[in-house]
Amino acid sequence: MRDDDLMLAGEFGAASRLSPKALRLYAEQGLLVPASTDPATGYRYYHRDQVARARLIARLRTLNLPLARIAMLLELPAESRQVELRAWLAAQEANLRSRREIVDSLSRGDDDDLGPVRTRQVPEHKFLYREQRLYVESLEDFTVESEDRIRTRLVAVVAAVVARSTLSPSSCPTPATASSMSDSTLPDRITAFATASSASAEPSPSTSTATER
Repeated sequence: MRDDDLMLAGEFGAASRLSPKALRLYAEQGLLVPASTDPATGYRYYHRDQVARARLIARLRTLNLPLARIAMLLELPAESRQVELRAWLAAQEANLRSRREIVDSLSRGDDDDLGPVRTRQVPEHKFLYREQRLYVESLEDFTVESEDRIRTRLVAVVAAVVARSTLSPSSCPTPATASSMSDSTLPDRITAFATASSASAEPSPSTSTATER
């Protein structure tokens, strides 16, 4: 690595439009780690090739995305990242429409505009979930991390099912297709979700579980 390819943290921050505080935070979180650190002075140096990644992080932060979700997006190819962002945007727009309907209802003075309550029978499911005590401000990061861990677990379950199957080699799915099978071919319609409870009292030791029910 040539010295002229390295930039001090201040110069790098100016080029990427990130504050020193943000650079320290992203380094601690593993999102943007300095290329090297001078052991004598503690100065942090970044490579010029890291500017593009830093600018991408800065733009994603303007969407108020949690760091855990940004970390996941950074590891995706550009096309897959766009798919994830479009899905996130659609969910945000649906949430905004729901809030607008509530505000409109309140503006009309409606006391109860929830509509009729309907019930339906749902077949028995198996659930894979992760549970942990945490504060409400940590909920979004926890949800993103849990989704990633549960997806990984489901892919492993699918691989195990395929390994035990009696299908011929020509009809067995390949590992590359295992991820796409997680929603459609798992036995008993395994459904994944994450649950969390917020604690307003003093923090207690965090515990997490991933269990099938």
